[in-house]
Amino acid sequence: MEALHLIPEGELNILKQDISDIKTILKTRPEEQFRFTWIESKNVPALLGISHKTWQNWRDKRIIPFSQFGAKIYVRLSDLNDLLEANKVTAL
Repeated sequence: MEALHLIPEGELNILKQDISDIKTILKTRPEEQFRFTWIESKNVPALLGISHKTWQNWRDKRIIPFSQFGAKIYVRLSDLNDLLEANKVTAL
């Protein structure tokens, strides 16, 4: 009996490779270096659980720093963390 795949096999293989690459990075890079890691802006809304429009508004209002090269926009993970820390509501 053939297995049912909800994700196309090609995309599943890419996802498996990405996870493998992340594991390798986590094993070989000191944690401090991740503070300076840049990610593509298109990945930020999913990380923060916000819409793409909200993320666009935040960039337009310069709520968070970013770098842009042509159409590519990058954000430092440490800046995202700083944004979350600055807006943290403390427990009572």
